[in-house]
Amino acid sequence: MSKLLGTIVKLVVPFALLIVGYNYFLGDEQEKQNSKEIIGQVKTLTGSVVDLLKTEKEKYDKGKYDNAMEKLQSTFSVLKEKATTMGQSGEATLGKLSSMEQQRMDLQQKLEALESSGHSSGEIASRGGFDDSSEDAAELQESAESIRHEILRLNGEAESLALDLH
Repeated sequence: MSKLLGTIVKLVVPFALLIVGYNYFLGDEQEKQNSKEIIGQVKTLTGSVVDLLKTEKEKYDKGKYDNAMEKLQSTFSVLKEKATTMGQSGEATLGKLSSMEQQRMDLQQKLEALESSGHSSGEIASRGGFDDSSEDAAELQESAESIRHEILRLNGEAESLALDLH
């Protein structure tokens, strides 16, 4: 289904661009006006997307994900303490916790790598945007979102493990 959707988008977008371009240069006055409006709306949309990416990057720089990592680490500590007091029945839980703790540390390293990628909010503001293209911004946003989803997944696993211990 997604391949079909991808194919449709690959066909429709260039076709739409072709029509807008044709009308912009070779159309009658009404078609030229419509094309100019469409181009203006696309510029506005692009500006909005760039602003959204800048805002998300600034939130990230201000520690948006720090609280989630702290919560995860705190949950692991509580679970580890509880599993240790359970003796032999807690050994399997300790093994799971060890694996999850390793995943948490991997995520922490990814976050630190993303922070040290040279894209601080001050740098972005001084340049008036992200690096050479919005591809850099999109890549950073995708990395941050991927890490956020992993943090949420690990939090869910930790909470499920906590319920199992009760």
